[in-house]
Amino acid sequence: MRHARITLAIACHLTLVAPAGAGTIGVPGDFPTIQDAIDAAGGGDEIVVSAGRYVETIDLLGKQITIRSTDPADPAVVAATVVDAAGLGSTVTSARSEGPATTLDGLTITGGHAKFGGGIVVRNGSRPTIRRCVVVGNEGSAGGGMFVGETADPFVTGTVFRLNTTFSGGDGAGVLCDETSPSFIDCRFEENVAECCGGGMLLTGGSSPLVSGCHFEGNRASSVGSSGGAIGIEEGSPTIKQTTFIDNEADAGGAVSSVEGAPVFSDCRFESNDATLGGGYWSFASTPIVQDTVFTENQATCGGGMYARFGTVTLEQCEFGANAAIGGDGGAGVFAWSLELTVERTTFADNVADFGGGGLYAHEATGLVSVCTFEGNAAIDQGGAICMEGGGAAITLATFVGNTSEVGGAVAADNASVLDVQASRFLDNNAPRGLGGAIFIGEPGGSLVNCLVAENTAEEGGGLFSTSPRSLDLINCTIAGNAATVIGGGAIVGVANVVNCILWVNVADGQMDADAQLFGGAVVTYSCVQGGWGGAGGTGTIADDPVFTGGRIDGYRLSAGSPCVDTGRNDALPPRVTTDLAGAPRVVNGVVDMGGYERQCPADLDDDGVVGFVDLLRVLTAWGPCVRCPEDVDRDGDVGLTDLLAVLGSWGACVP
Repeated sequence: MRHARITLAIACHLTLVAPAGAGTIGVPGDFPTIQDAIDAAGGGDEIVVSAGRYVETIDLLGKQITIRSTDPADPAVVAATVVDAAGLGSTVTSARSEGPATTLDGLTITGGHAKFGGGIVVRNGSRPTIRRCVVVGNEGSAGGGMFVGETADPFVTGTVFRLNTTFSGGDGAGVLCDETSPSFIDCRFEENVAECCGGGMLLTGGSSPLVSGCHFEGNRASSVGSSGGAIGIEEGSPTIKQTTFIDNEADAGGAVSSVEGAPVFSDCRFESNDATLGGGYWSFASTPIVQDTVFTENQATCGGGMYARFGTVTLEQCEFGANAAIGGDGGAGVFAWSLELTVERTTFADNVADFGGGGLYAHEATGLVSVCTFEGNAAIDQGGAICMEGGGAAITLATFVGNTSEVGGAVAADNASVLDVQASRFLDNNAPRGLGGAIFIGEPGGSLVNCLVAENTAEEGGGLFSTSPRSLDLINCTIAGNAATVIGGGAIVGVANVVNCILWVNVADGQMDADAQLFGGAVVTYSCVQGGWGGAGGTGTIADDPVFTGGRIDGYRLSAGSPCVDTGRNDALPPRVTTDLAGAPRVVNGVVDMGGYERQCPADLDDDGVVGFVDLLRVLTAWGPCVRCPEDVDRDGDVGLTDLLAVLGSWGACVP
């Protein structure tokens, strides 16, 4: 009998501790409050909270438990399962070294008011899992929705942070992380407002979280001098990928700001964000790497898409489209000031700046622009695509099409800028009432090597306008089909060294004479100039039709009968230049051609892209002495066995 009583007593005690059995506790079925259920729970238990409003604050007490709604996958159930702190403190506290097995799932967390983490506070090394929750309507001085500090690293997934705010000039309305590296996966940050910095999220103390698959929309950092409408970064190195930033706002960095940070962005989208500096992104003394990311329809006074000052900035395979810089210095796509900039495989299209640099404004910056496309950008004052003041840049393998400005329709470089351009194309750019339809160069000058400048227009200097008193080097360039309403259809130069170039069918004031091709103090050698060159130099110059293949861009290649084939000067090429404008070998047949393109297949006599019977018959028909005829493939003045062997050795498909 005594044994039976003990057994009954133990059974009653177990019933009181875990009345639901099998590690499941119901609220309010088993306990009236969530905190009562937490107090009673053991490791591995699950607390299932029925729909309702629970006016309380809860502490997870370091327990490895799950607290969830009845159906975390149903947004209606989550919205109906509310933990409301009613302004009495942080709604949820995780500060006792909780691990990943401590889980909040499918709850609405609201009404929190605390200095640190109005909605949720996670600290003291805690690492809870928070998923499918809605953190809404909380306020805090540091982290309105959530504060993460003291080496805590929670894993947050599928959670919404909405309408959280700060007080007392606070930061991080959605989330504030300090000296931590949490993970935020597939989360949404909507309409959070910080009085100071980080409307959606602020990272301080070197915090370096993973932010992946998230969405930031309508967040604001509201005060004058605020930064980071969506995310503010201070000293950290976060990884931000597959994340969108839409309609966020701040004084600096409408979407994202970084100060002495090293963030890495990949596959992100910045759209319709607004700021004074850096509509999409503002970087100060930082080293960001931005890859595969789109900036579109962002707006600022300076740096519509991005504003960066000091540090090192790397942009790889990005798109800047339809951004605007209104009322300031410019840089509708990117404004770069006193830093090192690398831009590779990036497109700038339809960006508009009030002052300079529709695509890119570089002030006392140095860097590289490589394999980029600038199309349809505009600046009212200078540099429709790129404006450079001070510093210097190398531009390689770039394409500029349809850009517009009053000075330098595509590129304007002045005030001690050094501009070196290689293997780039400038087509259909426009300075309708100004200087340099494609390019304007001031002091100290620079160089263009293997470039095509064609079909651009301006009042003066349809293709190029240079005022530099120092030498500008034009080497193996094709400047053709440009027009100026006054003077210098092809180019106007102060002092220039022109070698291995072609200047043809450029028009100035309706004329197509030598001055229309090139006007100014140039020394011209081994070049083809329509109308003949009567100025300084003259060695190796010709005035014969270069016989282009026709068409646009590649239509400025040389045909089989061109007098510009094998008539350049090899030692004029810079040692680094081994390929032509198309990336093909720069010297074929032993002697460099004039112009930007090297003729790659001398044996393709009919320019059809194939060496075949027609080419063979032409060699046989022209057999014997021949002066400057295309059948003389080796240019020795005689069509003979070596020319026949050249045709047979090149038989088949062949790029001109």
